[in-house]
Amino acid sequence: MRIVSLLAAGLLLAACQSAPVEPPEGARVCDKPDMPPEKVACPMIYNPVCGLDAVGTQVGTYGNSCQGCAQPGVMFYRPGRCEDQTL
Repeated sequence: MRIVSLLAAGLLLAACQSAPVEPPEGARVCDKPDMPPEKVACPMIYNPVCGLDAVGTQVGTYGNSCQGCAQPGVMFYRPGRCEDQTL
């Protein structure tokens, strides 16, 4: 019985992890770097974006999409500052 429960839990977990996450309306998906934020080299071009987490909540304004997407909690971004966007 325990093996069946573990197998069912494993299948459920696998199904949850493989579901694609849809970006919120008007948002773009981050191309996540494979390194910690302090190691990412982003261009110093000011083109502000509003970083969003996995459920679409605003995380903060960043100088550009590279800087925003390098942050661990940011999954999506919208062009422009967060302060200028209405939810």
